[in-house]
Parts: sequence; structure tokens; C-alpha cells
Amino acid sequence: MKIIQVLFYSNLFQEEFLIYIKYCQGLQFDQKPDYNFIKDLFTNVMKKYNYESDFLFDWILLKKIEDEQEDNSSNNTTKGN
Repeated sequence: MKIIQVLFYSNLFQEEFLIYIKYCQGLQFDQKPDYNFIKDLFTNVMKKYNYESDFLFDWILLKKIEDEQEDNSSNNTTKGN
């Protein structure tokens, strides 16, 4: 918990992230999370800082890069024949 406090006070975490972490830490193993609460928490962060989602998540971008590399590799292999 001390690491989280240090990150929060050094402005690496906004208040909403601290709320999220504390919420998750308070969940029991078999307790179902309140996904609407969590979604609203981060939606409010987006609104608060005027962020707009481009829906380009890391795993989408990584998949796109991998696909492009495979295409380039395939093209290089066929050109060499």
C-alpha cells in the first residue's frame, strides 16, 4: 500500500485510479465486482480531462503490427522465389 501512496502523491496516479485500486483490494475472492462502478469511474476520468477514446487499444495495435510483419515476410519470401 505504501507504493500506491507514493505513486499517488507523486501525481503518477490520479484520484480515480487510487479509488479503483482500493476498491479492487477490498474485494473478496468470490465477490463479483461492480463493473458499472468501475466503468463509470474511468468514464468520468475521460470526461474530466477531455479525453476521447479512439478505441485503439494496445492489443489491437500489436496485432496490426504483427499482421504487417507477417505480410512483409510473406511478400519477401514470394519475391525471392
